[in-house]
This record gives sequence, structure tokens and C-alpha cells, in this order.
Amino acid sequence: MTLRSVIRTLVVKWYLTIPGLLISLAMAGVTFSVVPPLYSSSGVAVLVQPKQPGASLANPLLGFDSGLTTTAAIMIQSLDAPTVAPRVSVSDRSSFHVKNASDATTGDVGVQPFIYINTQSPIADDSAAMVSRLIELARQDLADRQQTLRVRPTNYIRLETVVQPTKPKYLVGTQVAVSGAAFLVGIVVTIGLVLLGERFNVGRRREPDSVLPEDARHQQQAPWPPASDIPALSEPALAASPALVPSSASSPLVNARLDGQYPH
Repeated sequence: MTLRSVIRTLVVKWYLTIPGLLISLAMAGVTFSVVPPLYSSSGVAVLVQPKQPGASLANPLLGFDSGLTTTAAIMIQSLDAPTVAPRVSVSDRSSFHVKNASDATTGDVGVQPFIYINTQSPIADDSAAMVSRLIELARQDLADRQQTLRVRPTNYIRLETVVQPTKPKYLVGTQVAVSGAAFLVGIVVTIGLVLLGERFNVGRRREPDSVLPEDARHQQQAPWPPASDIPALSEPALAASPALVPSSASSPLVNARLDGQYPH
């Protein structure tokens, strides 16, 4: 079946196509309203090393080494632990992603003391609050680790907020994708039902004999024998059967044949 024939069938069966299209739109609308929305927020923090002993004029923001990248990786692994999510989110559908390189970073990134946080939540305010909770949790975890290692407080590495939690942004991708899938399923089902019904109708039109009795189908299939195969009745047989002898008024040809005026 070609595309043109499919379109022609859908147009001819418009009384089935249009209701199917409306039902598909209704399914998409219901799905869009049932699926909860998602909001996203992000923030950035950076690890800052303490001032070096004897360098009172040194600026900590100018002193970044590869050790800070390792510390950032430790913090990221700590935040990715399964026990962290219940502590920072209030919804089961909330999620977050932590990494030490931005999406725009390419090539050799070198030292990366940054921690990038991105959160998603069905509650707008919760998505921004999750960023603040994660930064505070990472800051506390960093202090506890250094205290466990008996590092002097003056030599503590600090975690400073670079970008405050952004304003929650509504994400339309999830709702649109789910509702679009529901609409597509409805369209496919509608087309399938229309084509199936059309094939059934064509099959019925091609088999009209199936509704006739067996005797009627046999009579239709049995042809009449040719006239040459029908035996001619003799004159004594015609005379013995008055019902088969037509009157002279109704059949002059038969009368002429019986009188010997017409050759056999």
C-alpha cells in the first residue's frame, strides 16, 4: 500500500480519522497535564587554598595548583553518594548533577578547582534551595575531612561560592516529549484501525458468493450445455407428449417441421 493510497483511505474514512485525531489530541493534553513540570537551577563554587606561610601579601585567588583539582574531585565523589540525595531534596523526582568542568570547557582544562552544580525539581523553589544545600554540605564535608587529617585551621582549604543559585528555570522538554509520544501513539492506532477496516471491507466485496446458499452457488458455477449437445425429440415423442407440442399459432416453425415442410 502506497502513501497516496493511505492518504486517500484516510480522507474517504474521514468519519473515523477525525474522531481518532481528536482523541489523540485529548490524550496528549491529558498527558501534558498529568506529568509534573520540572525546574532547573545551577550554581558554581571554587576551592581556595590558604595563604602560604611567610607570604603575607600573597593573594589566595592567584595561587591554584593541581592539588585543588584532586580536592574538587574528592568533593564531587562525596556529593554523588546515594545518601546525599535524601538530605538535599524534598521530592522523589528531584535530581542533581555535580562536575568540575563546565559544558563549554573543551580541550586541556588544566587546573579545575571549580564545582559546578545543576539541580532539577518539580518544585521551583526547591531547585534553587538544593544548590545552596549542596554547596553547604560540600563545605562542611571539606572541613570535616581536614579536621580528621589534623590540618591546622589556618591551612584549611576553603570552598567559596562563585555563582549564587540561579533563578529556577522551567523545563518544557519532559512534558512535551511525553505528550508528543502519547499523540503519536494515538495517530498510529487511528491509522491502523482505519486501514484494517478498509481491508476488511475490500475482502467482503471480493467474496460475494460466500453469503449465497450452496445450491445457488452451484447453479451459478454450472454453465448451460451448448445447443448442439441437446438431443432433438422425434415426432412420435412429441406426439406422445401433447404438453410439449406447441400450437400452430404460437410456433409456426415447429408445425412446419412436423408437416415435413422444413428439413431436419
